[in-house]
Amino acid sequence: MAIPRGTRFAIEHDGVFPDGAAIVGPVAPDMEHGSKEGKARGKQSKQKTVA
Repeated sequence: MAIPRGTRFAIEHDGVFPDGAAIVGPVAPDMEHGSKEGKARGKQSKQKTVA
């Protein structure tokens, strides 16, 4: 059985991360892959988006 996209589950944060959660390392945007020709023309890469 498939689960529809965007389905939310009722679960507490502490149930999943009993010891807490933290980001370790730098945070940066996820960029789309740009072509070599586009980069040579000075074209900026776009940030990935969720459709």
